[in-house]
Amino acid sequence: MPAMNKIPSEIYIPRILHKYINSFNFYKNGDHGSFSQTMMPLDAVHIIFQLGTTMLHNTTFSNGWEKRPDVFIGGPYNRFYQMKGKPGTEVFSIEFKYGKSRHFMSPNAFEIKNQLIDPQDIWGAAGRLLNDQICHAKNNLERALIAEQFLTGQFRNIPTSSLDKPLYILLKKNGLIHLKELAEMARMSMSNFRKRFREEVGLSPKQFQKIIRTNALIQYRMSNPDISLTDLGYHFEYFDQSHFIKDFKSATGLPPKLFFKQ
Repeated sequence: MPAMNKIPSEIYIPRILHKYINSFNFYKNGDHGSFSQTMMPLDAVHIIFQLGTTMLHNTTFSNGWEKRPDVFIGGPYNRFYQMKGKPGTEVFSIEFKYGKSRHFMSPNAFEIKNQLIDPQDIWGAAGRLLNDQICHAKNNLERALIAEQFLTGQFRNIPTSSLDKPLYILLKKNGLIHLKELAEMARMSMSNFRKRFREEVGLSPKQFQKIIRTNALIQYRMSNPDISLTDLGYHFEYFDQSHFIKDFKSATGLPPKLFFKQ
């Protein structure tokens, strides 16, 4: 079955909120047939809008295969999940930068981890109106403008986080850095660092580091298909193959050998 393209067919960068939102993304399966695929853990907070056809998902927090809501705020997921869709499936998403959703909603990222929240539960009638406007917009540029205008109105000017620099370094190094160094960078004890990280990012530092590392590893293998799995593990500082396999399987649901055969 053809898979829905994991790369957005259209991307819009916020003009005003670029410090807080990565992008507004549009995904389309096309008319080539139904798809079924395993998705990597969602490591950032998103707002997802289903446009047109419905989708099914199977997650650690659903009761087997269930219909995915037409609109929801998705907290970070710490495990892989599965999706099924029909021809013509379209999705519009708002992707927040790590730790920045707190500027727009009162629940912190950890409180919505592994959950699907109705925007109406956060913003009341304004959340319902946002969904109506997104679904009835003429095109994706208009959807991006509507979304940014709405979120600008919800913006809360709260102090800059001491995690901003550690997060930047963690991402830049693809997770290949000791967490103790990041805690020192934030001028926190490890216990306070873990607590603050869970509140702002939604995942523990260790979980987040593993997901970032695994995503970078997969991208590297796609760009270097001839590299052996042993050398791939070494390149990402997995000097114990059993540790490599365990981390990879917990994020993707499959050991590396089977994953890269797909």
